[in-house]
Amino acid sequence: MRMKEHHGDRSAVSPRDAVLPTVVEYLPRVVAAAGPGARRAYGTYWDRMAAAWPKRPLGTITASDVEALKQAMIASAVSRHNSRNGRHAGEHVIAAARAFYRRAIADGLIDAAGSPAHRVAKRRRLPGTRRAFNPASCVRLTEEGSTIRWQPITLDLADHLREHADARGAVLPTELRDRRNGRTAQLA
Repeated sequence: MRMKEHHGDRSAVSPRDAVLPTVVEYLPRVVAAAGPGARRAYGTYWDRMAAAWPKRPLGTITASDVEALKQAMIASAVSRHNSRNGRHAGEHVIAAARAFYRRAIADGLIDAAGSPAHRVAKRRRLPGTRRAFNPASCVRLTEEGSTIRWQPITLDLADHLREHADARGAVLPTELRDRRNGRTAQLA
């Protein structure tokens, strides 16, 4: 292989790479072949790949390039209350790159071993932070107009409420109602 300058990118280019489409040229074919779920999940990341490597033929992208894009996505991920510090954005960009290169393999443009996205390790997903509904972690609220509803609370708040009730000499209810099915459960 010889080194060739690609609009500011230094990339290894072989004679076969010269006939491969660029990421920008090939992306419309990938999008057209993808289903609506894949377009929704990966569309943003495919656009980022096209912006990062617009003039580069498919064969010139390396695993290091995919890893660098992953790190850029992690760094630019929006932080929310349930954030995993961009970890899932990193996972998604790898999945999007793998889907992109799977299409190139299926179209016969590159060999399976030539996919840089499949050479980047994808870390194991962390367990979810959402938990199943537990009627024991709810409080019964009586609102205006005698409307009754069950409000989920954290276990920490439930402990504090129990301590507060004990300190005031309150009597605990003898039953709880599961709001999902309306059944009543006896408390011990």
